[in-house]
Formats: sequence, C-alpha cells, structure tokens
Amino acid sequence: EVLQNTNLTGKGLLLVLNSPGGDALAAERIINVCRKYSNNNFDVLVPNKAKSAATIISFGSNKIWMSATSELGPIDPQTFIKSGGDWTRVGMAFVIKNYDDLFKKAVKCKERIEPFLQQLERLDSRVIEEYRSILSLSPDIAVKSLKTGMMSKLNQAQIKKNIMPFLLPQETKVHGRPIFIKQAKECKLKIGELDLRSEIWDDIWDLYLRTDYVVNHQYAKIVESDEDEYFVFPPKYKGD
Repeated sequence: EVLQNTNLTGKGLLLVLNSPGGDALAAERIINVCRKYSNNNFDVLVPNKAKSAATIISFGSNKIWMSATSELGPIDPQTFIKSGGDWTRVGMAFVIKNYDDLFKKAVKCKERIEPFLQQLERLDSRVIEEYRSILSLSPDIAVKSLKTGMMSKLNQAQIKKNIMPFLLPQETKVHGRPIFIKQAKECKLKIGELDLRSEIWDDIWDLYLRTDYVVNHQYAKIVESDEDEYFVFPPKYKGD
C-alpha cells in the first residue's frame, strides 16, 4: 500500500529493515515487490538486526548499508520439536542429520536394533523429506536473488561459495549468531559502511528507536514513507 501510494520515479527505494526473520517465501515476495516498484533501484539499510529471512531480503537489494554494530545472520530454516513436554526451536539441518545418523547406525547394527528403531519412530520420514525440501529453499532464493542483483556477474556456484557462512549452521554454530559487517564484506556482498559517530547514523538510530517503540507498544507492524503510512494492529487475545 505504501509503495503504491509513493512516487519512486527517479528516486529509488531505501528499505530500512529491522526484523528477526520469518518465512523465506515471504522474503522472496518482498524482494520482488521492492524491485518492481523501484525499477530495480533498491537498497537495504540495517539499523540493528536483519536476521534469517530478513537477511535474504537484504541479499535481494543492490547494496546493504550497515554500521559496525548492524547484524545479518544465517538463513538456515528452523523448526520446533517437543522435548520433555516443552517446545524447543532447532535447525532443520540438525534434525535431518540426527535422522540420517540414526538410520545409518540401524542399518549397520548387527545386534539389538530396537533402540535405534525406537528413536527413528519419533521422526516421521515424510516430515524429514519435507525438511530436506525446505532446507534447500532458502539457499535457492538467496542465490537466485544475488544472481539477479548485486552478484550478477558471478555464476551460481561462485555465489554459493561466497555466502557459505550464511548457509551452513556449522559455520555460525547457532542460528541467532550475528554476522557483522567485516564478515559480510568477506562474503563479497556489496556493503555500504556507515560511521557510528556520523550525523546520518544519529538520525537513522533515532528513527529505529522511535519505530521500535511504536511496534512494541502500539502496533504489530508499521511501514512508512515520507508521504504515507501503513499499520497492523496486534491480534486481540481473550481476556484483553
């Protein structure tokens, strides 16, 4: 709605992005919308954190603007499993590895196979196959977005090699670990660095803090330009 009501002719689009992440397919759609409305003149500015699917959105831009404290993050998908009555977030890659390791041990086992079968029963093979498909989705979107944007001169194999720290959970150890500007530059991403002590960064940080406060206290989502605004109210729960 904001982009529809904003005239970007000759101006381009700078998306100020602060998000813990979300759905990779939503990220792909956001990239498409931002590119089409800006005639492929689309940059991302990260005041604080653009993690997981928000990192994928950043990959779809022409340039990512960051400071020394801005964070990108791994894009490997997560899921929730029930353990001891509580739900725990885990990386799909680790669930798949656990399943494959158990399966291999069961096949090689020449004595009591029951302990392995009991553990495998907790992991539905159909779900594991779906996880494999989902696990390939984020890299596919990321590489294609970079190929049609800031890494257009490279082939897909080269792009994948460049951004490997974002793809493999073994690189960052945990999903929430930040990838700062130095490592992002080493991945050959087009990065614009903003000085933490500069006047422009003071304005950016002020905008981020004000918007963050509004989102945490009044709205679930807020999208603004200098001419238009769009708000989403939080869902009303019983008892509120």
